Amino acid sequence: MEKMSLKRVSVVLCTYNGEKYIREQLESIVSQTYPIHELLIQDDCSTDATPLIIEEYKEKYPFIRFYRNKNNLGFNRNFWKAFEKVTGDYIAISDQDDIWVDTKIEVLVGCIGNYLMVYADSVSFFDKIPSYVAARKEEFVLTGLRFISLQYGVLGHDCLMRKELIQITPKEVREKFVYDFALALVARSKRSLLHKVENLTYFRRHPHASSNLLQNVKGGFRGYLDGFLSLGKRNRLEISDRYRLMLPYLSMEEPLVYQYALYLSSGRILGIFRAGWITYVCRSELRGNTKSIMNKVRAYFLPLFLYGKWKYIRSLWGEKTILDK
Repeated sequence: MEKMSLKRVSVVLCTYNGEKYIREQLESIVSQTYPIHELLIQDDCSTDATPLIIEEYKEKYPFIRFYRNKNNLGFNRNFWKAFEKVTGDYIAISDQDDIWVDTKIEVLVGCIGNYLMVYADSVSFFDKIPSYVAARKEEFVLTGLRFISLQYGVLGHDCLMRKELIQITPKEVREKFVYDFALALVARSKRSLLHKVENLTYFRRHPHASSNLLQNVKGGFRGYLDGFLSLGKRNRLEISDRYRLMLPYLSMEEPLVYQYALYLSSGRILGIFRAGWITYVCRSELRGNTKSIMNKVRAYFLPLFLYGKWKYIRSLWGEKTILDK
C-alpha cells in the first residue's frame, strides 16, 4: 500500500485514573500495523499517575496529543469534547484498559469502504488475555429491536468511523444518549453501519464489577421493583424524550421497531406495557432461549427496566452473548 494513499486515522483515548492498565493499551495502539496519524488523549482530571505515564509516551511518540480537562466532564462529555479536536479522516475509539489486536486498524480501514461506521467484535478477559478464543456458536446479529430496546450492541472500542459522522450527529442526540449509541443510531439510520465479524479488541472486565453483576442477576427481581417505583411523571417524560428523539432515525421498513419507540415516546404507562408486548412477541431477537418462562417474563417487562436501573437490563438480557464472543 502506497503511503500517499493511506487515510489518516485518529485514535481518541479518554482517561481517568487508569494508571494500572494504561501502559498495556498504549503499547497495543503504538504497535498497530497501520500507521497512526494521531493519538489524541484527553484526561478527565485523574488524581493518580495516569498523566505522568502519558507524558512519558508522548516524549517517545510525536503523534501523541495530550489534553487535560480543568474540570471533570464525565466520560460521555469527555469523548465528545475530544472528538472535536481530531484532524484525521477516520476516528478509532479507545478505552484506557483494553488491549488491541495489532492489526485492528488495518482490518477496519480495509473494510469500511463507503460506510460511515464499521464495528468489529471483542473478547472479554480479566487479568490475562486468552491464548485461545473459541468460535462462537452463532453470529451476534444486531437487530433493530435489540439495538433500541437495550441501547447496546455497538461498543465504542470496537468502532472505526468517518469524521463526518461526528459532524452530522445533532447536539440534542449527543446530550441524550451515550456517545457510541448516538453515533451508531445516526449511522444505522443512513444504512451506513457495517459489522466486521472478527475479534479485534480484548475487552477488560474488572472482578469487582463482575461480582456486582452476579448479585444483580441473582436478585433480578429488584429491577422490576425499581421499574414500578420509577413510573413517576418525571421519569416517564425523560424516557419519552429519548425515544421521541430516536423516531426520525428509525425506518418504517421495521414497523415493530418504530412502533416500540412510538409507544415509549408517548410518556404514558399504557405505552410502556404495549411496548412490552412487542418485546415479548419478538423475544427471540433479544435472547436465544425463548422457551424459558423467566425469559418470557423478562421480555414482557423489558421496557419497564428503562425506568429502573440500566444495569439490570444488561445483566439479565444477554451481556455475555454480546461481550463474550
